[in-house]
Amino acid sequence: VMFLLVIGTWAFSSDVEELVIRPIEKMVSLVKKISDDPLGVNYEAMAKMEGFAAGMETTILLTTIAKLGGLMKVGFGAAGADVIGNNLKDGQDGLTLLAAGNTIKSIFGFCDVRQFTDTTECLQEEVMLFVNRIAHILHTIVVHYHGAANKNIGDAFLLTWKIEEKYSKEETTKLADESLIAFCHMHIQLCKYNDHILNFSEAGLGRLYKRFPTYRAKLGTGLHVGWAIEGAIGSDRKIDATYLSPHVNMSEFLESSTKTYGVSLLLSEPYYDLLSPAAKKYIRQVDRLRRNTREEPLGIYCYDIDLTVDFA
Repeated sequence: VMFLLVIGTWAFSSDVEELVIRPIEKMVSLVKKISDDPLGVNYEAMAKMEGFAAGMETTILLTTIAKLGGLMKVGFGAAGADVIGNNLKDGQDGLTLLAAGNTIKSIFGFCDVRQFTDTTECLQEEVMLFVNRIAHILHTIVVHYHGAANKNIGDAFLLTWKIEEKYSKEETTKLADESLIAFCHMHIQLCKYNDHILNFSEAGLGRLYKRFPTYRAKLGTGLHVGWAIEGAIGSDRKIDATYLSPHVNMSEFLESSTKTYGVSLLLSEPYYDLLSPAAKKYIRQVDRLRRNTREEPLGIYCYDIDLTVDFA
Protein backbone atom coordinates (compact mmCIF):
# COMPACT_ATOMS: atom_id res chain seq x y z
CA VAL A 1 0.00 0.00 0.00
CA MET A 2 2.82 2.40 0.91
CA PHE A 3 4.61 1.58 -2.34
CA LEU A 4 1.49 2.30 -4.42
CA LEU A 5 0.85 5.49 -2.43
CA VAL A 6 4.38 6.78 -3.08
CA ILE A 7 4.20 5.93 -6.79
CA GLY A 8 0.77 7.57 -7.12
CA THR A 9 1.89 10.69 -5.28
CA TRP A 10 5.00 10.97 -7.48
CA ALA A 11 2.96 10.54 -10.68
CA PHE A 12 0.40 13.11 -9.56
CA SER A 13 3.10 15.60 -8.53
CA SER A 14 4.87 15.18 -11.87
CA ASP A 15 1.66 15.89 -13.79
CA VAL A 16 0.88 18.92 -11.65
CA GLU A 17 4.43 20.22 -12.12
CA GLU A 18 4.36 19.67 -15.89
CA LEU A 19 0.80 20.76 -16.69
CA VAL A 20 0.10 23.46 -14.09
CA ILE A 21 3.01 24.85 -12.11
CA ARG A 22 5.57 25.30 -14.90
CA PRO A 23 3.10 26.84 -17.38
CA ILE A 24 1.85 29.26 -14.71
CA GLU A 25 5.41 30.21 -13.77
CA LYS A 26 6.14 30.89 -17.47
CA MET A 27 3.03 33.04 -17.79
CA VAL A 28 3.93 35.05 -14.68
CA SER A 29 7.39 35.58 -16.12
CA LEU A 30 5.87 36.73 -19.43
CA VAL A 31 3.53 39.19 -17.73
CA LYS A 32 6.56 40.63 -15.90
CA LYS A 33 8.38 41.01 -19.24
CA ILE A 34 5.36 42.85 -20.68
CA SER A 35 5.21 45.20 -17.68
CA ASP A 36 8.95 45.94 -17.99
CA ASP A 37 8.90 46.59 -21.74
CA PRO A 38 5.42 46.38 -23.37
CA LEU A 39 6.73 47.28 -26.83
CA GLY A 40 9.77 45.01 -26.80
CA VAL A 41 7.97 41.67 -26.39
CA ASN A 42 7.53 39.36 -29.39
CA TYR A 43 3.89 38.39 -28.83
CA GLU A 44 3.72 36.01 -31.79
CA ALA A 45 6.66 33.99 -30.45
CA MET A 46 5.14 34.13 -26.97
CA ALA A 47 1.95 32.43 -28.17
CA LYS A 48 3.98 29.59 -29.72
CA MET A 49 6.24 28.76 -26.77
CA GLU A 50 7.25 25.14 -26.34
CA GLY A 51 5.97 23.14 -23.41
CA PHE A 52 2.30 24.03 -23.82
CA ALA A 53 0.10 21.16 -24.99
CA ALA A 54 -2.57 22.03 -27.54
CA GLY A 55 -6.06 22.35 -26.08
CA MET A 56 -4.91 22.74 -22.48
CA GLU A 57 -6.41 25.56 -20.43
CA THR A 58 -2.94 26.93 -19.71
CA THR A 59 -2.28 27.11 -23.45
CA ILE A 60 -5.54 28.99 -24.03
CA LEU A 61 -4.64 31.38 -21.21
CA LEU A 62 -1.16 31.99 -22.67
CA THR A 63 -2.63 32.68 -26.12
CA THR A 64 -5.09 35.11 -24.54
CA ILE A 65 -2.27 36.95 -22.75
CA ALA A 66 -0.34 37.19 -26.02
CA LYS A 67 -3.38 38.57 -27.87
CA LEU A 68 -4.13 41.11 -25.14
CA GLY A 69 -0.50 42.18 -25.08
CA GLY A 70 -0.50 42.58 -28.86
CA LEU A 71 -3.71 44.63 -28.74
CA MET A 72 -2.26 46.90 -26.05
CA LYS A 73 0.89 47.37 -28.12
CA VAL A 74 -1.12 48.35 -31.19
CA GLY A 75 -3.70 50.42 -29.30
CA PHE A 76 -1.41 52.42 -27.02
CA GLY A 77 1.80 52.59 -29.04
CA ALA A 78 5.07 54.05 -27.80
CA ALA A 79 3.35 56.90 -25.95
CA GLY A 80 1.34 54.42 -23.88
CA ALA A 81 4.15 52.08 -22.86
CA ASP A 82 4.32 53.58 -19.36
CA VAL A 83 0.54 53.31 -18.95
CA ILE A 84 0.65 49.59 -19.76
CA GLY A 85 3.69 48.87 -17.61
CA ASN A 86 2.47 50.80 -14.55
CA ASN A 87 -0.91 49.07 -14.58
CA LEU A 88 0.63 45.60 -14.85
CA LYS A 89 3.08 46.33 -12.04
CA ASP A 90 0.38 47.86 -9.83
CA GLY A 91 -1.12 45.18 -7.59
CA GLN A 92 -4.23 47.20 -6.77
CA ASP A 93 -7.67 46.53 -8.17
CA GLY A 94 -8.90 48.65 -11.08
CA LEU A 95 -6.97 50.54 -13.73
CA THR A 96 -4.74 53.56 -13.21
CA LEU A 97 -5.05 55.29 -16.56
CA LEU A 98 -5.07 58.99 -15.85
CA ALA A 99 -1.96 60.48 -14.26
CA ALA A 100 0.55 63.27 -14.79
CA GLY A 101 2.46 63.11 -18.05
CA ASN A 102 6.19 62.99 -18.74
CA THR A 103 8.23 65.63 -20.54
CA ILE A 104 10.10 64.18 -23.49
CA LYS A 105 12.03 65.47 -26.49
CA SER A 106 11.15 64.09 -29.87
CA ILE A 107 11.14 64.60 -33.61
CA PHE A 108 7.54 65.00 -34.75
CA GLY A 109 6.45 64.19 -38.27
CA PHE A 110 2.96 65.07 -39.50
CA CYS A 111 1.43 63.63 -42.67
CA ASP A 112 -1.83 64.50 -44.37
CA VAL A 113 -3.45 62.83 -47.39
CA ARG A 114 -4.18 65.32 -50.15
CA GLN A 115 -7.76 65.83 -51.48
CA PHE A 116 -9.09 63.45 -48.84
CA THR A 117 -12.61 64.90 -48.57
CA ASP A 118 -13.24 64.54 -52.29
CA THR A 119 -11.63 61.09 -52.29
CA THR A 120 -13.96 59.97 -49.49
CA GLU A 121 -17.01 61.14 -51.44
CA CYS A 122 -15.86 59.19 -54.49
CA LEU A 123 -14.72 55.96 -52.81
CA GLN A 124 -17.37 55.92 -50.05
CA GLU A 125 -17.05 52.67 -48.03
CA GLU A 126 -13.83 51.75 -49.88
CA VAL A 127 -12.08 54.78 -48.38
CA MET A 128 -11.09 52.58 -45.41
CA LEU A 129 -9.04 50.41 -47.77
CA PHE A 130 -7.46 53.55 -49.18
CA VAL A 131 -6.44 54.97 -45.78
CA ASN A 132 -5.21 51.64 -44.38
CA ARG A 133 -3.04 50.93 -47.41
CA ILE A 134 -1.38 54.31 -46.98
CA ALA A 135 -1.07 53.76 -43.21
CA HIS A 136 0.56 50.36 -43.79
CA ILE A 137 3.25 51.94 -45.96
CA LEU A 138 3.84 54.83 -43.55
CA HIS A 139 3.94 52.79 -40.35
CA THR A 140 6.14 50.05 -41.82
CA ILE A 141 8.72 52.59 -43.02
CA VAL A 142 8.68 54.58 -39.76
CA VAL A 143 9.28 51.48 -37.62
CA HIS A 144 12.07 50.38 -39.99
CA TYR A 145 13.82 53.70 -39.35
CA HIS A 146 13.43 53.42 -35.55
CA GLY A 147 10.41 55.70 -35.22
CA ALA A 148 6.91 55.08 -33.89
CA ALA A 149 3.37 55.73 -35.11
CA ASN A 150 1.20 57.72 -32.72
CA LYS A 151 -2.03 59.27 -33.99
CA ASN A 152 -4.23 58.18 -36.87
CA ILE A 153 -6.70 61.01 -37.43
CA GLY A 154 -8.65 60.06 -40.53
CA ASP A 155 -6.47 61.44 -43.30
CA ALA A 156 -3.63 62.55 -40.99
CA PHE A 157 -0.86 60.68 -39.17
CA LEU A 158 1.47 61.77 -36.36
CA LEU A 159 4.82 59.96 -36.32
CA THR A 160 7.56 60.31 -33.71
CA TRP A 161 11.25 59.67 -33.12
CA LYS A 162 11.85 60.03 -29.38
CA ILE A 163 15.23 61.51 -28.42
CA GLU A 164 16.40 59.92 -25.17
CA GLU A 165 18.46 61.90 -22.66
CA LYS A 166 21.28 59.37 -22.95
CA TYR A 167 21.71 59.99 -26.68
CA SER A 168 24.96 61.62 -27.76
CA LYS A 169 25.02 64.38 -30.36
CA GLU A 170 26.03 61.85 -33.02
CA GLU A 171 23.14 59.52 -32.10
CA THR A 172 20.66 62.40 -32.23
CA THR A 173 21.98 63.45 -35.65
CA LYS A 174 21.66 59.88 -36.88
CA LEU A 175 18.05 59.74 -35.66
CA ALA A 176 17.25 63.03 -37.42
CA ASP A 177 18.78 61.71 -40.65
CA GLU A 178 16.76 58.51 -40.34
CA SER A 179 13.51 60.44 -39.92
CA LEU A 180 14.28 62.47 -43.04
CA ILE A 181 15.11 59.32 -45.01
CA ALA A 182 11.87 57.74 -43.74
CA PHE A 183 9.78 60.64 -45.04
CA CYS A 184 11.52 60.58 -48.40
CA HIS A 185 10.97 56.83 -48.54
CA MET A 186 7.25 57.30 -47.81
CA HIS A 187 6.73 59.64 -50.75
CA ILE A 188 8.67 57.35 -53.08
CA GLN A 189 6.75 54.24 -51.99
CA LEU A 190 3.39 55.99 -52.41
CA CYS A 191 4.40 56.88 -55.94
CA LYS A 192 5.74 53.38 -56.65
CA TYR A 193 2.68 51.52 -55.31
CA ASN A 194 0.03 53.98 -56.48
CA ASP A 195 -1.74 51.29 -58.51
CA HIS A 196 -1.98 49.03 -55.44
CA ILE A 197 -3.31 51.87 -53.26
CA LEU A 198 -5.95 52.70 -55.88
CA ASN A 199 -7.07 49.10 -56.42
CA PHE A 200 -10.82 49.66 -55.96
CA SER A 201 -14.06 48.64 -57.58
CA GLU A 202 -14.86 49.88 -61.06
CA ALA A 203 -17.60 52.12 -59.71
CA GLY A 204 -15.35 53.72 -57.10
CA LEU A 205 -12.52 54.34 -59.55
CA GLY A 206 -14.99 55.68 -62.09
CA ARG A 207 -16.25 58.32 -59.66
CA LEU A 208 -12.69 59.16 -58.59
CA TYR A 209 -11.23 59.56 -62.09
CA LYS A 210 -14.30 61.45 -63.28
CA ARG A 211 -13.58 64.12 -60.67
CA PHE A 212 -9.74 63.85 -60.88
CA PRO A 213 -8.66 62.38 -64.26
CA THR A 214 -4.98 62.20 -63.22
CA TYR A 215 -5.49 61.34 -59.56
CA ARG A 216 -2.56 59.93 -57.56
CA ALA A 217 -2.23 59.34 -53.82
CA LYS A 218 -0.11 62.16 -52.37
CA LEU A 219 0.93 63.42 -48.94
CA GLY A 220 1.80 66.75 -47.42
CA THR A 221 4.44 66.29 -44.70
CA GLY A 222 6.27 68.33 -42.07
CA LEU A 223 9.14 67.59 -39.66
CA HIS A 224 9.93 69.45 -36.45
CA VAL A 225 11.75 68.78 -33.19
CA GLY A 226 10.98 69.92 -29.66
CA TRP A 227 9.62 68.98 -26.24
CA ALA A 228 6.19 67.49 -25.53
CA ILE A 229 4.17 66.05 -22.68
CA GLU A 230 3.68 62.31 -23.13
CA GLY A 231 0.69 60.70 -21.46
CA ALA A 232 -2.90 59.50 -21.60
CA ILE A 233 -5.82 61.79 -22.46
CA GLY A 234 -9.49 61.00 -21.88
CA SER A 235 -11.43 59.30 -19.11
CA ASP A 236 -11.93 55.81 -17.71
CA ARG A 237 -14.33 55.26 -20.63
CA LYS A 238 -11.79 55.94 -23.40
CA ILE A 239 -8.22 57.17 -23.44
CA ASP A 240 -5.63 57.94 -26.07
CA ALA A 241 -1.89 57.84 -25.39
CA THR A 242 -0.40 60.82 -27.20
CA TYR A 243 1.74 63.97 -27.06
CA LEU A 244 0.68 67.54 -26.22
CA SER A 245 2.93 70.43 -27.17
CA PRO A 246 3.16 73.52 -29.37
CA HIS A 247 5.91 71.62 -31.16
CA VAL A 248 3.42 68.94 -32.20
CA ASN A 249 1.23 71.73 -33.56
CA MET A 250 4.27 73.14 -35.35
CA SER A 251 4.75 69.93 -37.31
CA GLU A 252 1.09 70.14 -38.34
CA PHE A 253 1.58 73.79 -39.36
CA LEU A 254 4.54 72.80 -41.54
CA GLU A 255 2.47 70.10 -43.21
CA SER A 256 -0.39 72.50 -43.94
CA SER A 257 2.09 75.06 -45.32
CA THR A 258 3.29 72.64 -48.00
CA LYS A 259 0.23 73.68 -50.03
CA THR A 260 1.28 77.34 -49.84
CA TYR A 261 4.86 76.67 -50.96
CA GLY A 262 3.94 74.00 -53.51
CA VAL A 263 6.20 71.31 -52.04
CA SER A 264 5.61 67.92 -50.41
CA LEU A 265 7.97 68.19 -47.39
CA LEU A 266 8.84 71.14 -45.13
CA LEU A 267 11.39 71.17 -42.30
CA SER A 268 11.75 73.57 -39.40
CA GLU A 269 15.00 75.34 -38.51
CA PRO A 270 15.50 73.47 -35.18
CA TYR A 271 15.10 70.17 -37.03
CA TYR A 272 17.42 71.34 -39.81
CA ASP A 273 20.10 72.14 -37.21
CA LEU A 274 20.06 68.49 -36.04
CA LEU A 275 20.81 67.04 -39.47
CA SER A 276 24.21 65.93 -40.66
CA PRO A 277 26.17 68.00 -43.23
CA ALA A 278 25.52 65.27 -45.81
CA ALA A 279 21.74 65.73 -45.40
CA LYS A 280 21.88 69.54 -45.26
CA LYS A 281 23.67 69.55 -48.61
CA TYR A 282 20.39 68.80 -50.42
CA ILE A 283 18.12 71.10 -48.39
CA ARG A 284 17.14 74.62 -49.37
CA GLN A 285 15.56 77.40 -47.33
CA VAL A 286 12.22 78.59 -48.66
CA ASP A 287 11.20 81.21 -46.11
CA ARG A 288 11.68 82.76 -42.69
CA LEU A 289 8.55 83.64 -40.77
CA ARG A 290 7.08 84.50 -37.39
CA ARG A 291 3.79 82.80 -36.50
CA ASN A 292 2.96 85.46 -33.88
CA THR A 293 4.58 88.56 -32.36
CA ARG A 294 5.87 86.67 -29.31
CA GLU A 295 7.98 84.22 -31.32
CA GLU A 296 11.38 84.63 -32.92
CA PRO A 297 11.49 84.31 -36.71
CA LEU A 298 11.77 80.67 -37.76
CA GLY A 299 13.49 79.34 -40.84
CA ILE A 300 11.49 77.00 -43.09
CA TYR A 301 13.36 74.52 -45.25
CA CYS A 302 12.47 72.12 -48.06
CA TYR A 303 13.88 68.82 -49.26
CA ASP A 304 13.06 68.21 -52.94
CA ILE A 305 12.39 64.48 -53.22
CA ASP A 306 13.38 62.49 -56.28
CA LEU A 307 10.46 60.08 -56.68
CA THR A 308 12.42 57.90 -59.12
CA VAL A 309 14.89 56.67 -56.48
CA ASP A 310 14.66 52.92 -55.85
CA PHE A 311 14.92 52.11 -52.13
CA ALA A 312 14.68 48.37 -52.74
